[in-house]
Amino acid sequence: MEPKMADEFTPINVAKDRDELGRVVDPISEGVSEWADTSPREAGPATRPAAPQREVSPRNNGGTIQTSNEWATIEPSTSDEWADIAPEDGLYQNSLLPEGVMSQSYSPDDLVTNEALYEPVLAFMNERFGIQATEGESREDIVNKFLNSRRGVAMAGNSVRVLAETSHMADVMSSGDRDRQEVMARGYALYENMAGVTSDETSWGEFGEAALDVTREVLLDPINLASLVVGKVAGGVATKAGVRALETYVATEVRTQLAAGVSRAAVEANKRNIYRMATAAAKKEGGEEVAQFAAQMAATSGGRRIMSNAGLKEIGASALVDAVAGSGFEYLYQRQLVDAEVQSEVNPYSVGLAALGAIAMGGVSAGVVAARGTSNTALVSEVVGQGDSAKVAANMRADIAAHYDSVRNNGSSWASKVEAGTELEVQDTDFFVELLLGMPAEDGASPFGGLAKAMQEEGFYFVKKYDEDKVSNYIADFIESMDPEDIKAIVKTFEDSSGINLSGLRDVTDANGVTKTLDEVTPQSFSQAFATNMSNNARGLNAASQVAKRLGIKLGDLKIETFIDEALGLNLMKGDKVKKGGRVMGSIAAGQNRFIRTLVSHPSTSFLNVLGWTASSGMASLNDIVRGTLHMSRGAIEEVMGLSAKGATRKQVGAAMLKANANRVKLLLDPDMTAAAFKSALERNAGALDKLKNVQSGGVDVSASVDDVIKRTKVGQLAENYVNAAQTATFVHAQDTFTKSQEYIFQMDKALRVVFNKSYNDFYTGEGAGKIMASEEYLRIEKAAIDKVMEHTFSKSYKGKSVVGQFAGFIEDARNMPFVGMMVPFGRFFNNTVDFTLKNTLGVSSVLKYAGKYPDKSQGELAVQGMIAGGLVLSLTQNEQEKRRQGLGMYDSIDPTTGEIISQQYDYPLSLFIATARLISYAQEGEAPPMELVEQYGKDFAGGGLTRNLTTTSDLFLDAFVAVTQGEVDKALDKGGQAIASVGAQAIGGFTRPFEPVDTIVGLATGTEMRPQNIKDGNAFIGKSLTYVRNIHQVFSGEPFNDTLISSSEGERDIQLTKNVGIRVVRPTNALRLMNVLAYDSWENNAEYAASRLVAGASNEYNRMMFEEVDRIAEELMADPTFRNLSTEHQRGAWEEALGRIKDTAMFRISYEYTGPESTFALQLELVNGTSEDAIRQGMKELGYTGEIGDLNYDEITLLKSNIGMQADIDTYERPYRIKQ
Repeated sequence: MEPKMADEFTPINVAKDRDELGRVVDPISEGVSEWADTSPREAGPATRPAAPQREVSPRNNGGTIQTSNEWATIEPSTSDEWADIAPEDGLYQNSLLPEGVMSQSYSPDDLVTNEALYEPVLAFMNERFGIQATEGESREDIVNKFLNSRRGVAMAGNSVRVLAETSHMADVMSSGDRDRQEVMARGYALYENMAGVTSDETSWGEFGEAALDVTREVLLDPINLASLVVGKVAGGVATKAGVRALETYVATEVRTQLAAGVSRAAVEANKRNIYRMATAAAKKEGGEEVAQFAAQMAATSGGRRIMSNAGLKEIGASALVDAVAGSGFEYLYQRQLVDAEVQSEVNPYSVGLAALGAIAMGGVSAGVVAARGTSNTALVSEVVGQGDSAKVAANMRADIAAHYDSVRNNGSSWASKVEAGTELEVQDTDFFVELLLGMPAEDGASPFGGLAKAMQEEGFYFVKKYDEDKVSNYIADFIESMDPEDIKAIVKTFEDSSGINLSGLRDVTDANGVTKTLDEVTPQSFSQAFATNMSNNARGLNAASQVAKRLGIKLGDLKIETFIDEALGLNLMKGDKVKKGGRVMGSIAAGQNRFIRTLVSHPSTSFLNVLGWTASSGMASLNDIVRGTLHMSRGAIEEVMGLSAKGATRKQVGAAMLKANANRVKLLLDPDMTAAAFKSALERNAGALDKLKNVQSGGVDVSASVDDVIKRTKVGQLAENYVNAAQTATFVHAQDTFTKSQEYIFQMDKALRVVFNKSYNDFYTGEGAGKIMASEEYLRIEKAAIDKVMEHTFSKSYKGKSVVGQFAGFIEDARNMPFVGMMVPFGRFFNNTVDFTLKNTLGVSSVLKYAGKYPDKSQGELAVQGMIAGGLVLSLTQNEQEKRRQGLGMYDSIDPTTGEIISQQYDYPLSLFIATARLISYAQEGEAPPMELVEQYGKDFAGGGLTRNLTTTSDLFLDAFVAVTQGEVDKALDKGGQAIASVGAQAIGGFTRPFEPVDTIVGLATGTEMRPQNIKDGNAFIGKSLTYVRNIHQVFSGEPFNDTLISSSEGERDIQLTKNVGIRVVRPTNALRLMNVLAYDSWENNAEYAASRLVAGASNEYNRMMFEEVDRIAEELMADPTFRNLSTEHQRGAWEEALGRIKDTAMFRISYEYTGPESTFALQLELVNGTSEDAIRQGMKELGYTGEIGDLNYDEITLLKSNIGMQADIDTYERPYRIKQ
């Protein structure tokens, strides 16, 4: 028998309330006389009597039906047991326990073995989570899930658990169902009165299990993870600001110059200099940030780092966030206990203790601070020496002197043909050509490598900082950055060695076009002379081309015209960029870009981006491990067979893949060091990395041209500041840096091990790293790593010259089209999902490889990838048949720790695998997947979802156009207005989405009606615009803008609190479970679409009637194993037989049970279901009716129906030709 903790010590139960002398007190019993009225709430009858009349308030706080006196006189059905524990003066906590069970007298093991204790656990689990949490499960498993859920809420304060519980309790309490309330109350009381984890009744094993449960819930709480990020920002570590695009610095420089009085025209004319200054500012800030991080890591050990000013700030900020969150979630839980009548009031001591519990997360934060930097990942900008321009100048002077001394007499240079002492205009010579390329060792002459060679040897390379940047700009900027004495020395060495005096090197042209001659050569004058020579001299063009080649620009596939255009800025050829048109169109495009960026500015999107990267990159790592192991095995065999060299190479590649993935664990456990290493690489990279700054995870473009930045208005800049602040506050920048840094450092580590047989650290700290980084081979490695980062963060561009590439480019560029971009904002992400599907489909990827796709992947890699994906799908398929029978939707999964249902519809790519497994599960039972599921699959993964919004809006614009051509001005204005309103409301809603978490907090704090609202009822524009701030609106208006939205399968739509932390909990009704079993859409039995738009109030109430009728029958069917085990075809057949009667009953009830203004609901539905909208509008116009259909009374609707029918008869009678029967 396992020893009890009391056998070794007897601790004081600190969970009990005590007075100032330490004596145990019972505030519940002592304060029972002071409780507020807690008499049982009246519940609706189990079955409705005949012919009750309903009167529905148009603003009834969530669609709650107000019943007439006849309804109110019906007594609720309550059990005797419940009545016994509900005395007039309130409920006693212990009275909720089974008879004879004393508080604090039982432990977790007793919940399993004691029938009286197990029964309320089972009832609670079925009520709280549903049949999937209990069916086929052992008692031990059910009790463990019960305890996991309770500990996650009551002890750990896990945000997902608490918010999901809050949503469920809101539904239970608003239902008025006393039986459901009793089940929840008994479950709460059973847990709250269980012996404490340190009590005599608890064994060491039970204590350990509880500790593990709480630890898991705390560490996996998204709020706690967010608090660590906030702490890092406060402490000033490397991930605080994300990776900023160069355009951010450009905007700052533009604002600085405009504020200084420089005209906008002058700023635009001087944009190259602005970019240069912005680049310098970006490099300075990035370098300082990395250097500061490196200094922090080097100056302090783990313990001293905790006690540093930055460390204390970080720990304090993290603890503060957790204290606020912990006390808030404990308050929500206390409110649930009060609602369930387990206790009379919120216990402030528990709320305070929860805040103090944040000290524990402060400890976790302290551990993170102490462990930071343990991976010791190299900071490239710190360990790889920067190129020294002074050395470049010194080497050039020595080479020039040696070369011209050796060629003066052999005539191999133009300089040897000029008489000594002659003065020449520099633009008339090949001075700059030889300066760039040098001179070969001809006829025994000493070779001169030129500027290109000298720069390359010092590790300089061309980095294209913006679209308009050219090689000539880079060289000119390099020259201008050199020390003036070095420039003068180079010119003097040339003149002394060649005997030629050069003029034109001292002329400087200012911003106003005025040229003056200086007393001596300066870097600026020398640079301008070079730029002029490059623009005017064909030899200069060719020389610059060769310099570009040396500095890492691959020219093999480029035509010379293309290169001249790209490298020298002559604009001889048109680019392939999307033209944004004039200023108005440019402003629209910029506004759309901000709309897209705010649309993704939400904690849930940040979470989903991390999840998507984890799945994609994790599968690739598994691929590496499989192939690395195979390489090692095959290499060993080849060595045994005598192929030692080949075997050694294969083993080296395999070892590199395995070691890189092992090192990946270190990178994940030290994210701040990894992020610092990534930022450091940005400061010392060969150019490819810069494009990562211009696109965020999911393919969201954050770049802007210099022209866009210069033309940006004050309002535009304020909007830009808002977007950036929203993205920081919602962790977009943090997750973007995290995913990119993790993937890039891993990919580079793996590639360097494979190519150079050196780890990331060994390579960059080794001798000659700077020179290797300037080589073409290194550039290829870096570019390949960037492609992998883009691939696994779903932000890769698939534009190309082929038909497929052009189509992909069209989809990606749709975001730049006015208005269309708001409807199709995520074209690049869609392209990435298509590619992910193809490359993970065994066989398909191999065929595409043969067709020329996937040049970066071998057939073996694609085969392993397909097998990994296929294995994952097959493993998921094993549970899909049971999930179908339990009524779970296509994307629903079950949390194994609690039994909670989680929708993963938006968790790409997991959603792809889950949906595929659902379709395959039908085939395993010999059935064809229902067409509804196949269509849904196509919408979600084959482009249907991409154009859904576009289709709706474009239809309205098309209707307006047709109406104009037919001369129907009123109709055209109506349809056009609807389309513009739809786009406008979507824009407002998108820009306010970052406020949704705040809106949720406001709703929880103020008790607003938080269920989704029927935004089509009333002013749809305002309703849609308020989507993400409706609780804030309620606080000011005093009531919801619309009634609660009702679905025929869900009833009043659920509150979705957990989506703010990236997890969508599903609490299916019996009706929804039935629709899932039948594989029908959840809206299958809703009112017709036209009705939902034209008579939204009546449509909503029809859905209520349908839900009540469907849910009643669904409860019986879901409890019938015979029905649940039928094939889908037979289930549907049985259902279709009953559906007609159900609809008739719903219509009968809606016509009979509503009075007052709502008495016309049935008539409204009959009108719109049998008549076109155009006919209704025309009929209302002829009768002089204004407003909406719902505003008409019974007689007016009757007359309208009669008028429309009469007009139809007249139209039929007046046809010029009728076919005789």
